[in-house]
Amino acid sequence: MTSWLCSSSGFSAIPCLFVITYLSKHYGRKIIFIIGNIDLFISLFIFYFSTTPIQILISHITIGFGYAACFSNNILIVAEYVSPKYRGVFLAVKSTSVVSGVWAANAIGTFLHWTYIPIFGLMLSFFAFTSIFWPESPYWLANKGRFDEAKTSYIWLNGDSDSVLKEIDNLIVSEKRNVNCKLNLNTIGKEEFYKPILISFLLMIQYHFSGKFIFSIYALDIIKKITNSESTAYTGDITSAHDTINYILVTTTCCFTGGDLNPTCMPIEVPSNDIHLRESGIRCLNLTRALTYQRLGCAPNSLPPERINTSPPLLDISNMYGVNRIGVEQSRLGSDGLLRFEVDKGKEWPPSGAPICLANELPQETYCFNGGNPGLNAPLGIQLVGLWHFRSHNQIARILAQMNPCWGDERLFLTARDINLAFYQHIIYYELMPEVLGYELLLKNKVIFDTYGHVDDYDDSLEPRVSIEYVIATRWFHTLQEGRLQLFDSQGKFLNELDMVDYTLRTGALRVNNTVEGVTQGAFRQPCADSDLFVDPEVGERILGPLQRASDVSSSDIMKGRDVGLPSYNRYRQLCGLPVANTFDDLYQWTPKDQVDVISRSYQSIEDVDLLAGIMVEQPLPGAIVGPTLACIMIDQLIRWRRSDRFWYENSIHPGAFTQEQLYEIRKMTVARLICDHGDSVDSIQPYAFILPNYRLFDNQGKLLNELRMMDHTLRTGALRNNDTMEGVTQGSFRQPCADNDYLVDPEVGERILGPLQRATDVTASDIMKGRDVGLPSYNRYRQHCGLPVARSFDDLYRWMPKDQVDVISRSYEFVDDVDLMVGILAERAMPGAIMGPTLACIMIDQLLRWRRSDRFWYENSIHPGSFTPDQLYEIRKMTMARMICEHGDSVDSVQPYAFLLSNYG
Repeated sequence: MTSWLCSSSGFSAIPCLFVITYLSKHYGRKIIFIIGNIDLFISLFIFYFSTTPIQILISHITIGFGYAACFSNNILIVAEYVSPKYRGVFLAVKSTSVVSGVWAANAIGTFLHWTYIPIFGLMLSFFAFTSIFWPESPYWLANKGRFDEAKTSYIWLNGDSDSVLKEIDNLIVSEKRNVNCKLNLNTIGKEEFYKPILISFLLMIQYHFSGKFIFSIYALDIIKKITNSESTAYTGDITSAHDTINYILVTTTCCFTGGDLNPTCMPIEVPSNDIHLRESGIRCLNLTRALTYQRLGCAPNSLPPERINTSPPLLDISNMYGVNRIGVEQSRLGSDGLLRFEVDKGKEWPPSGAPICLANELPQETYCFNGGNPGLNAPLGIQLVGLWHFRSHNQIARILAQMNPCWGDERLFLTARDINLAFYQHIIYYELMPEVLGYELLLKNKVIFDTYGHVDDYDDSLEPRVSIEYVIATRWFHTLQEGRLQLFDSQGKFLNELDMVDYTLRTGALRVNNTVEGVTQGAFRQPCADSDLFVDPEVGERILGPLQRASDVSSSDIMKGRDVGLPSYNRYRQLCGLPVANTFDDLYQWTPKDQVDVISRSYQSIEDVDLLAGIMVEQPLPGAIVGPTLACIMIDQLIRWRRSDRFWYENSIHPGAFTQEQLYEIRKMTVARLICDHGDSVDSIQPYAFILPNYRLFDNQGKLLNELRMMDHTLRTGALRNNDTMEGVTQGSFRQPCADNDYLVDPEVGERILGPLQRATDVTASDIMKGRDVGLPSYNRYRQHCGLPVARSFDDLYRWMPKDQVDVISRSYEFVDDVDLMVGILAERAMPGAIMGPTLACIMIDQLLRWRRSDRFWYENSIHPGSFTPDQLYEIRKMTMARMICEHGDSVDSVQPYAFLLSNYG
């Protein structure tokens, strides 16, 4: 169809040339200009309103007359309208105009939309209608015997100089003598006829075969061949594992003037008072609509729009093996069941060569995955997991080849893939999902099973597909992404940090400076972000790093839900059998108050709340990290994946199913085993790699023994001497990290400060009240005392406090001068290199100076009897907390040199 669309105007122009020849001979040259412009106007009008390929084909067929007229007009203008001495200049200008037109059309199609091209053409057609006022060709007039009109026309075109008058007189004399050039066989044989024709013909062939039209026709196929992905050949946002590559390589720019009118666009307007972008000048964020079957003309507009999904709907590691037969064949070595590979530093890697690692920093970073699917080069996490399963496949294939030397490549490959896929599915269902949704909830809903044997729950009436609700709702997991990736060595020593967003489409960096080793270690040592409604700014505002100037992931995710027509949050709670909210106040039953306040200010009606906005603020279920609505959507998809897959690894109803003994071995697989076997420089790892190793009560080798509720051991010193508690607590004192540096107090501390000795407490409220009791001035007064800027209004607090905390303060106090000292310092951002804000730092520095300067016997002073000598002072200054613990702690054989810093075991 594409070839016919692009070539139809050329074919339809051929018969039109004969019509134009007849008309121009009998009715003059002007008629060709006028009719050609009318035809172009009508054809462009049809083109603009086309919604199917057939309609576009019709517009290109009808444009044939205009195309033929344009071709003829170029010849006639050069031959009859332009003076011979100016023809070279005219041809140069004409060529420049053609190139400029091609550039303008491509620029419009790239930065706006193809529907703007006919608008541009219609504007030019209006201008071209000025040909009505042109004079007729003087040559045609003279040929028809209208000599006075011919002379007037010639003078209008060329002026009235003596040479011009002489030229027109000669023309008239020639025509009066009826000297006509008649074409016959003898004429065709003359060199002055056939040589120019032959040269023109060869030049036209060269012009077309240079790619001017060929590339335009087959551009999509060319891009598809290069990227091995049909999705990257189209402009839009296609549902897949990740749409990063598609967005970067080919995307419509929606933030130019008129972008909001582009049917493929839904740009996000940035308010002038946006906290993060108000000084940037950015007032629009680019966002394209999902590519649907309707947009490609594959489905009628009468059906509900359905976005295109180029990824298989089942859990099949297609981002590594490929999404189609071409991708699978490209990924295979063709012998011994292996995937194609190359070796670097003794480790296997997918072969390099894909052209999409746009962020590689040359010349050092040249590597780019070129396996079955270029999507493996997208986010860093996908690169790592894909790399581990790639190596796993080849390891399995080699073991199978040793055990079964008579097996051929095909059987080895398919069996290795089945086992590798079973590992992948088992890790997701039985190891990852219990941490996300809770083990008991999964058992109750028959997502997983506590059994030794097979689970034959295949349902042939269930269509394999991924619900769009799952695609949008699971973008909640952006809140768990840390913006900075921590790198460690194999001993757990912290090495460096990387901005995660700077490594999208930058696979080459993995093989430089041991990056893959450090990132692999960080994968099981670094904690994820807190489970809340906040997205790390490095992720939320810089999702594509240097490839995009600004972004807002949360806004984009919400808009994508609206684009695909998702019902409201309330509707999904109803579908899940959960209580619905009739008013915003009803949300308090399952949503924290401060987040309900944000929702109520952002939406006019409770029925308007978007699905993603609702699930982001829900309190998590017991034993889970997600709320009930997201859990419902995820469980629905998890059930669909397993029950619609006839070849699910736990089924026995298909040929080649695993035996019970094989299934038993597969169920031993864990992500820790996968990383230990196939990660780079991994010597040891915690058994449950999805869980951060919590060093609370440890032995002297760092092995976790137990946990204690700290509040239950207040005024309970005797417990230290029982069950080796003292040893475990001592180890935990330099192995366990402290809580996050924020304004939140751990509920175990804030609500149970005295444990069983007091039924309920509120430490923060008590601390504030104690400040009032002793008559502390306001927070603002202390900032003034410390020489810091003071707040004249609550809006001034945004300069040194996060927005959400300022919002809480402004709702809690009537005036900014009423804010308590404790409240203010809890909300302040930390200073660079510190863990506290400037006001608390000022107060602490004042006290630290007072302690040392008011103490005559301070150890560093020499003005009192018995002061230390310089040599003694030198030895004292060698003392560290690590030395103190190592010498006097119970069962301490080793401790990190800087004991106040986490030992980086997690």
